[in-house]
Amino acid sequence: MEKKSRARKLVLGALAFMMTAFTVFTASAAGNNSIKIINIHDTDKVPIPDWELSIYEVARFDASTYSYLITDDFGEYIDIAFINEEKTANEIAEKAAELESVISQKDITAQSTVKSDANSNASFDNLEDGLYIICYSTNSKFDSSPSFIAVPDYDNNSAVTLEAKIEDKSNGGSTHSGGGGNSPHGGGNGNDNDGQEPEPGSVLGDSREKEVPDVEGPEEKIVLGAKRTPKTGDNSRMMLYLSIAGFSASILFAWIIIYVKRNRS
Repeated sequence: MEKKSRARKLVLGALAFMMTAFTVFTASAAGNNSIKIINIHDTDKVPIPDWELSIYEVARFDASTYSYLITDDFGEYIDIAFINEEKTANEIAEKAAELESVISQKDITAQSTVKSDANSNASFDNLEDGLYIICYSTNSKFDSSPSFIAVPDYDNNSAVTLEAKIEDKSNGGSTHSGGGGNSPHGGGNGNDNDGQEPEPGSVLGDSREKEVPDVEGPEEKIVLGAKRTPKTGDNSRMMLYLSIAGFSASILFAWIIIYVKRNRS
């Protein structure tokens, strides 16, 4: 009777360990996204260090319902239809500028604020799946428009790269429309392109069942954050889950060996 009780406790302990490990690892995986902003430099390719950039979460992606949920700060100013439906780059740029104005007027607290480094780069880490807007602080010499960007990107990359679009105020020019970070007009293609000009045909968000449109001009339609649906055979995090299962199984096996040896002795 005592042996059965010990065996039952062993099994329950192993199950509890596996569930805890799965929860912890899954939670950490959901927040392992990052955004790197590159080429924060002037028109002469000279880096602009110590320029403050702030990131704000506009919508959280709910993996249980495969849909976006607008955060409380922006619920009055953007809706799910705007995120899921095709919009022109100009429309997205106007919405980004509107939200930037709202952030300033309402004094919305940034999720994180960083400064550009000596290599003209800046990074935001440990981001949850969702749609974000990146804004630059006021600068007396340079202008840059805010950019929407979604993580993971449409290729399901958790590390996303955004190319900054900067204009010198002394040149009298204006920045590129600050629409989406994964669109050619928003300053980045969602992947690390080593400073190359982004290729057309990118969308914000993970449009898993929607063909990526060609984007060539400000009037072409792009998707800011198309509603994602599960893809059959999607193994984007399969290795993580297999690793968790294997690790838990090895712990359970070790416990069984120890239990058997103790009973024999």
